[in-house]
Amino acid sequence: NEQFIYVSTLGGNLFKINKKSGEIIWKLELDKSTFTSPILNAFLKAIFIGTCGGTFYSIDMEQSIINWRFSTLGQPIFSNACLDNEESNVIFGSHDCFIYCLDQKSGILQWKVCFNNKIYATSFYFNQNLACLDVNGNFTILNSKNGKRLFEKKLLSDKNEKNKLFFSSPLVYQNIAYFGCRDNYLYCLKFE
Repeated sequence: NEQFIYVSTLGGNLFKINKKSGEIIWKLELDKSTFTSPILNAFLKAIFIGTCGGTFYSIDMEQSIINWRFSTLGQPIFSNACLDNEESNVIFGSHDCFIYCLDQKSGILQWKVCFNNKIYATSFYFNQNLACLDVNGNFTILNSKNGKRLFEKKLLSDKNEKNKLFFSSPLVYQNIAYFGCRDNYLYCLKFE
């Protein structure tokens, strides 16, 4: 939105603020604190955000009314929402080891895929696919429409590699995925 910004806080609040004046237009209290950023769909006039309490929200950006909410049964959501290009679904990961795909309008679950580890990274949408990464370095390409696994690569070969934790979100360009790691290296993975 050109006139307003939307800000989430560790205090568990979501604010709509006038960019020019700094005036708070509205404040909405969420169930818990949030480490995610609000993601907007201007066409639907909706904000998507997850919380540490395991609730994923769709919120009306005009009036701060909750359109719907989805629960991961208390498992924190640290990954930002990812919107597909057709803007019909919203995708996010959770500490319960699932990537979820919900209908943006209704919040109805379209599919979910289980990983072996927690998800911190935001999925990256490209060519009707999603690049996903769990905290232990399992990189996966999913079909965005049905969640089918198209490619998988385990980046950690040894359980002793405890310092290699993957919190950063992947970026894909020309069939190459880029992402950072706690071991202070930038990884580059080519896939077909």
